[in-house]
Amino acid sequence: MGLLEALAKQLLAQVPGREETPEEMVHALVGGIQKVIHKRLYRGQEEQLLELVPQLWDWFLCYPVPPGPLKATRRRNVKALPFEERQKVANPPERILRAMAAVVAEKGYPDTTVADVVEKAGTSQRTFYEHFKNKEDAIVAALDSGSAHMLAAALPAFRRAPDWQHAVHDTIEAMFAFGAEEPEYARMGGVEMYAAGKRALDQREIVTEGMEGLLAPGYELRPGTPPIAAEAVGGALYSLLYDHVNKKGPETLPDIVPTLVYVTLGPFLDGEDAYEVAIG
Repeated sequence: MGLLEALAKQLLAQVPGREETPEEMVHALVGGIQKVIHKRLYRGQEEQLLELVPQLWDWFLCYPVPPGPLKATRRRNVKALPFEERQKVANPPERILRAMAAVVAEKGYPDTTVADVVEKAGTSQRTFYEHFKNKEDAIVAALDSGSAHMLAAALPAFRRAPDWQHAVHDTIEAMFAFGAEEPEYARMGGVEMYAAGKRALDQREIVTEGMEGLLAPGYELRPGTPPIAAEAVGGALYSLLYDHVNKKGPETLPDIVPTLVYVTLGPFLDGEDAYEVAIG
Protein backbone atom coordinates (compact mmCIF):
# COMPACT_ATOMS: atom_id res chain seq x y z
CA MET A 1 0.00 0.00 0.00
CA GLY A 2 2.87 2.33 0.73
CA LEU A 3 4.24 1.80 -2.77
CA LEU A 4 0.81 2.43 -4.29
CA GLU A 5 0.49 5.67 -2.33
CA ALA A 6 3.91 6.78 -3.56
CA LEU A 7 2.81 6.04 -7.13
CA ALA A 8 -0.44 7.96 -6.61
CA LYS A 9 1.52 10.92 -5.27
CA GLN A 10 3.75 10.86 -8.38
CA LEU A 11 0.72 10.73 -10.66
CA LEU A 12 -0.94 13.68 -8.92
CA ALA A 13 2.30 15.65 -9.14
CA GLN A 14 1.90 15.56 -12.93
CA VAL A 15 -1.67 16.89 -12.89
CA PRO A 16 -1.89 20.70 -12.97
CA GLY A 17 -3.43 21.97 -9.75
CA ARG A 18 -3.03 18.64 -7.92
CA GLU A 19 0.70 18.76 -7.21
CA GLU A 20 0.38 19.68 -3.52
CA THR A 21 -2.30 17.16 -2.54
CA PRO A 22 -1.70 16.40 1.17
CA GLU A 23 -0.31 12.95 1.93
CA GLU A 24 -3.22 12.11 4.20
CA MET A 25 -5.61 12.75 1.31
CA VAL A 26 -3.53 10.56 -1.02
CA HIS A 27 -3.71 7.81 1.60
CA ALA A 28 -7.50 8.21 1.77
CA LEU A 29 -7.91 8.13 -2.03
CA VAL A 30 -5.85 4.96 -2.39
CA GLY A 31 -7.81 3.45 0.49
CA GLY A 32 -11.08 4.27 -1.26
CA ILE A 33 -9.97 2.48 -4.42
CA GLN A 34 -8.74 -0.47 -2.36
CA LYS A 35 -12.16 -0.75 -0.70
CA VAL A 36 -13.97 -0.82 -4.06
CA ILE A 37 -11.64 -3.59 -5.26
CA HIS A 38 -11.90 -5.53 -2.01
CA LYS A 39 -15.70 -5.43 -2.02
CA ARG A 40 -15.90 -6.83 -5.58
CA LEU A 41 -13.39 -9.60 -4.86
CA TYR A 42 -15.10 -10.45 -1.57
CA ARG A 43 -18.47 -10.82 -3.31
CA GLY A 44 -17.16 -12.66 -6.36
CA GLN A 45 -17.94 -9.69 -8.63
CA GLU A 46 -14.44 -9.06 -9.95
CA GLU A 47 -15.77 -8.90 -13.52
CA GLN A 48 -17.16 -5.43 -12.60
CA LEU A 49 -13.75 -3.95 -11.83
CA LEU A 50 -12.64 -3.03 -15.36
CA GLU A 51 -15.98 -1.33 -15.98
CA LEU A 52 -15.43 0.79 -12.84
CA VAL A 53 -11.99 2.06 -13.88
CA PRO A 54 -13.25 5.26 -15.62
CA GLN A 55 -15.45 6.13 -12.62
CA LEU A 56 -12.58 5.55 -10.19
CA TRP A 57 -10.28 7.77 -12.26
CA ASP A 58 -12.92 10.52 -12.30
CA TRP A 59 -13.33 10.24 -8.53
CA PHE A 60 -9.58 10.13 -7.87
CA LEU A 61 -8.97 13.26 -9.95
CA CYS A 62 -11.99 15.30 -8.81
CA TYR A 63 -10.38 16.65 -5.63
CA PRO A 64 -8.77 20.08 -5.79
CA VAL A 65 -5.93 20.75 -3.38
CA PRO A 66 -7.36 22.25 -0.17
CA PRO A 67 -6.77 26.03 -0.13
CA GLY A 68 -5.30 25.82 3.38
CA PRO A 69 -4.32 23.37 6.12
CA LEU A 70 -6.99 20.86 7.07
CA LYS A 71 -7.14 21.79 10.73
CA ALA A 72 -10.30 22.65 12.62
CA THR A 73 -10.85 26.21 13.76
CA ARG A 74 -12.50 24.72 16.84
CA ARG A 75 -12.10 21.33 18.47
CA ARG A 76 -14.48 19.41 20.67
CA ASN A 77 -12.87 18.44 23.95
CA VAL A 78 -13.33 14.68 23.93
CA LYS A 79 -11.98 12.35 26.58
CA ALA A 80 -12.89 8.78 27.40
CA LEU A 81 -14.09 7.95 30.88
CA PRO A 82 -12.10 5.14 32.51
CA PHE A 83 -13.14 1.70 31.29
CA GLU A 84 -14.36 0.68 34.75
CA GLU A 85 -16.67 3.70 35.00
CA ARG A 86 -18.27 2.95 31.65
CA GLN A 87 -18.73 -0.66 32.69
CA LYS A 88 -20.49 0.27 35.95
CA VAL A 89 -23.54 1.69 34.16
CA ALA A 90 -23.80 -1.20 31.66
CA ASN A 91 -25.95 -4.32 32.00
CA PRO A 92 -24.23 -7.77 31.86
CA PRO A 93 -24.49 -8.30 28.06
CA GLU A 94 -23.17 -4.78 27.42
CA ARG A 95 -20.30 -5.36 29.84
CA ILE A 96 -19.38 -8.51 27.96
CA LEU A 97 -19.48 -6.71 24.60
CA ARG A 98 -17.28 -3.84 25.77
CA ALA A 99 -14.95 -6.34 27.43
CA MET A 100 -14.78 -8.25 24.14
CA ALA A 101 -13.85 -5.03 22.35
CA ALA A 102 -11.22 -4.25 25.00
CA VAL A 103 -9.56 -7.67 24.90
CA VAL A 104 -9.61 -7.81 21.10
CA ALA A 105 -8.12 -4.30 20.98
CA GLU A 106 -5.34 -5.42 23.34
CA LYS A 107 -4.54 -8.96 22.13
CA GLY A 108 -6.08 -9.22 18.66
CA TYR A 109 -9.02 -11.43 17.78
CA PRO A 110 -7.12 -14.72 17.16
CA ASP A 111 -5.54 -14.63 20.65
CA THR A 112 -8.71 -13.59 22.47
CA THR A 113 -10.44 -16.30 24.52
CA VAL A 114 -13.83 -16.44 26.19
CA ALA A 115 -12.00 -16.72 29.52
CA ASP A 116 -10.20 -13.42 28.79
CA VAL A 117 -13.49 -11.70 28.00
CA VAL A 118 -15.24 -13.05 31.08
CA GLU A 119 -12.40 -11.94 33.33
CA LYS A 120 -12.36 -8.46 31.79
CA ALA A 121 -16.14 -8.17 32.10
CA GLY A 122 -16.15 -9.31 35.72
CA THR A 123 -18.81 -11.91 35.00
CA SER A 124 -19.01 -15.68 34.54
CA GLN A 125 -18.76 -18.06 31.60
CA ARG A 126 -22.33 -19.10 32.35
CA THR A 127 -23.47 -15.50 31.81
CA PHE A 128 -21.42 -15.32 28.61
CA TYR A 129 -23.01 -18.45 27.13
CA GLU A 130 -26.49 -17.33 28.15
CA HIS A 131 -26.15 -14.51 25.63
CA PHE A 132 -23.60 -15.68 23.03
CA LYS A 133 -22.89 -19.00 21.33
CA ASN A 134 -19.14 -18.52 21.04
CA LYS A 135 -16.36 -15.98 20.53
CA GLU A 136 -17.36 -15.23 16.93
CA ASP A 137 -20.96 -14.61 17.95
CA ALA A 138 -19.77 -12.19 20.62
CA ILE A 139 -17.49 -10.15 18.34
CA VAL A 140 -20.22 -9.79 15.72
CA ALA A 141 -22.58 -8.63 18.47
CA ALA A 142 -19.88 -6.25 19.77
CA LEU A 143 -19.40 -4.77 16.30
CA ASP A 144 -23.16 -4.37 15.97
CA SER A 145 -23.40 -2.74 19.41
CA GLY A 146 -20.53 -0.36 18.73
CA SER A 147 -22.04 0.61 15.38
CA ALA A 148 -25.47 1.16 16.93
CA HIS A 149 -24.07 3.39 19.69
CA MET A 150 -22.01 5.33 17.15
CA LEU A 151 -25.02 5.92 14.92
CA ALA A 152 -27.11 6.88 17.95
CA ALA A 153 -24.57 9.62 18.62
CA ALA A 154 -24.25 10.67 14.98
CA LEU A 155 -27.81 10.77 13.66
CA PRO A 156 -29.07 13.54 15.99
CA ALA A 157 -26.13 15.65 14.81
CA PHE A 158 -27.13 14.97 11.20
CA ARG A 159 -30.74 15.99 11.83
CA ARG A 160 -29.90 19.19 13.74
CA ALA A 161 -27.63 20.64 11.06
CA PRO A 162 -28.90 23.60 8.97
CA ASP A 163 -28.04 21.98 5.61
CA TRP A 164 -26.65 18.79 4.12
CA GLN A 165 -23.04 19.96 3.98
CA HIS A 166 -22.95 20.80 7.67
CA ALA A 167 -24.91 17.64 8.44
CA VAL A 168 -22.03 15.65 6.92
CA HIS A 169 -19.53 17.59 9.03
CA ASP A 170 -21.48 17.21 12.26
CA THR A 171 -22.14 13.52 11.66
CA ILE A 172 -18.47 12.72 11.05
CA GLU A 173 -17.47 14.83 14.05
CA ALA A 174 -19.95 12.94 16.27
CA MET A 175 -18.84 9.55 14.94
CA PHE A 176 -15.19 10.18 15.63
CA ALA A 177 -15.90 11.75 19.01
CA PHE A 178 -17.62 8.46 19.86
CA GLY A 179 -14.46 6.64 18.75
CA ALA A 180 -12.39 8.73 21.14
CA GLU A 181 -14.88 8.21 23.97
CA GLU A 182 -15.09 4.44 23.37
CA PRO A 183 -11.52 3.61 22.28
CA GLU A 184 -12.00 -0.15 22.64
CA TYR A 185 -14.83 -0.17 20.11
CA ALA A 186 -12.87 2.13 17.80
CA ARG A 187 -9.81 -0.12 17.75
CA MET A 188 -11.85 -3.28 17.36
CA GLY A 189 -14.07 -1.87 14.59
CA GLY A 190 -11.34 0.05 12.80
CA VAL A 191 -8.41 -2.36 12.98
CA GLU A 192 -8.85 -5.76 14.63
CA MET A 193 -12.12 -6.81 12.99
CA TYR A 194 -10.29 -7.73 9.77
CA ALA A 195 -9.08 -10.91 11.50
CA ALA A 196 -12.55 -11.87 12.75
CA GLY A 197 -13.90 -13.57 9.64
CA LYS A 198 -16.77 -13.28 7.19
CA ARG A 199 -19.58 -12.41 9.62
CA ALA A 200 -17.57 -9.49 11.03
CA LEU A 201 -16.77 -8.20 7.53
CA ASP A 202 -20.43 -8.51 6.57
CA GLN A 203 -21.34 -6.39 9.59
CA ARG A 204 -18.89 -3.72 8.49
CA GLU A 205 -20.47 -3.66 5.03
CA ILE A 206 -23.89 -3.01 6.58
CA VAL A 207 -22.51 0.01 8.43
CA THR A 208 -20.59 1.46 5.46
CA GLU A 209 -23.54 1.02 3.08
CA GLY A 210 -25.75 2.81 5.60
CA MET A 211 -23.31 5.72 5.69
CA GLU A 212 -23.19 5.81 1.88
CA GLY A 213 -26.91 6.54 1.94
CA LEU A 214 -26.24 9.79 3.80
CA LEU A 215 -24.37 11.07 0.73
CA ALA A 216 -27.35 10.77 -1.63
CA PRO A 217 -28.18 14.51 -1.43
CA GLY A 218 -24.72 15.27 -2.80
CA TYR A 219 -25.68 13.81 -6.16
CA GLU A 220 -28.53 16.31 -6.35
CA LEU A 221 -26.05 19.16 -5.83
CA ARG A 222 -23.68 17.81 -8.49
CA PRO A 223 -25.43 15.25 -10.74
CA GLY A 224 -22.25 14.57 -12.74
CA THR A 225 -20.46 13.05 -9.74
CA PRO A 226 -19.29 9.49 -10.50
CA PRO A 227 -21.79 6.97 -9.07
CA ILE A 228 -18.93 5.12 -7.37
CA ALA A 229 -18.03 8.21 -5.32
CA ALA A 230 -20.13 7.39 -2.24
CA GLU A 231 -18.71 3.87 -2.00
CA ALA A 232 -15.16 5.08 -2.56
CA VAL A 233 -15.57 7.84 0.03
CA GLY A 234 -16.68 5.22 2.56
CA GLY A 235 -13.53 3.25 1.84
CA ALA A 236 -11.41 6.39 2.14
CA LEU A 237 -12.85 7.14 5.58
CA TYR A 238 -12.23 3.58 6.77
CA SER A 239 -8.67 3.76 5.48
CA LEU A 240 -7.98 6.94 7.46
CA LEU A 241 -9.66 5.45 10.52
CA TYR A 242 -7.52 2.30 10.32
CA ASP A 243 -4.29 4.19 9.81
CA HIS A 244 -4.93 6.78 12.53
CA VAL A 245 -6.07 4.30 15.17
CA ASN A 246 -3.19 1.97 14.37
CA LYS A 247 -0.48 4.62 14.53
CA LYS A 248 -1.76 7.30 16.93
CA GLY A 249 -4.57 5.74 18.92
CA PRO A 250 -8.34 6.29 19.05
CA GLU A 251 -8.09 9.28 21.36
CA THR A 252 -6.67 11.37 18.49
CA LEU A 253 -9.50 10.62 16.04
CA PRO A 254 -11.09 14.11 16.33
CA ASP A 255 -7.84 15.50 14.82
CA ILE A 256 -8.63 14.04 11.39
CA VAL A 257 -12.24 15.25 11.16
CA PRO A 258 -11.37 18.16 8.78
CA THR A 259 -9.62 15.79 6.36
CA LEU A 260 -12.48 13.30 6.55
CA VAL A 261 -15.06 16.01 5.86
CA TYR A 262 -13.08 17.41 2.94
CA VAL A 263 -12.69 13.95 1.40
CA THR A 264 -16.42 13.32 1.86
CA LEU A 265 -17.65 16.63 0.43
CA GLY A 266 -14.97 17.07 -2.24
CA PRO A 267 -16.79 15.21 -5.04
CA PHE A 268 -20.00 17.18 -4.46
CA LEU A 269 -18.87 20.78 -3.77
CA ASP A 270 -16.37 23.31 -5.04
CA GLY A 271 -13.04 23.06 -3.24
CA GLU A 272 -13.45 26.37 -1.36
CA ASP A 273 -16.91 25.43 -0.12
CA ALA A 274 -15.82 21.94 0.97
CA TYR A 275 -12.83 23.47 2.76
CA GLU A 276 -14.88 26.04 4.66
CA VAL A 277 -17.23 23.35 5.96
CA ALA A 278 -14.34 21.02 6.78
CA ILE A 279 -12.47 23.45 9.02
CA GLY A 280 -15.56 25.17 10.49
